[in-house]
Amino acid sequence: MLQLKGLNQQKGHKEALEIEWDMDLALEQIGGDEEFLPLFLEKFIKVARKDLKRMKDAFDSKDFAGVRAAAHSLKGSSSSFGMKGIYEVSRKIEEISRKGQFEGLSEGLKGLNFLLERAEGILRELKKDN
Repeated sequence: MLQLKGLNQQKGHKEALEIEWDMDLALEQIGGDEEFLPLFLEKFIKVARKDLKRMKDAFDSKDFAGVRAAAHSLKGSSSSFGMKGIYEVSRKIEEISRKGQFEGLSEGLKGLNFLLERAEGILRELKKDN
């Protein structure tokens, strides 16, 4: 089963999940130009949201292969962009779906949504600073 630390049942969110963004790696991917970082992050979030929707749709259809494919896609993009927390949750979702188990997937999808909300918060801050 997928374990996400800090599930707060009363508040309905994951307090201990961390986005763990390696900004240096992200900057390296765009040639070190900090001005492009918000645009790059915005594009990452847009693609990640599409992957998450694909996972949710596949989950609703009980399509293990669809969940696995979308999780694999997000795992790759989050690794390239230095989003370690998103990478780890995507990796776990991919692993669970590979085993043909849906137990823990719903929690994982909620965790990804939470982490993407955190990434959107970072994006808002970066845009404010520019």
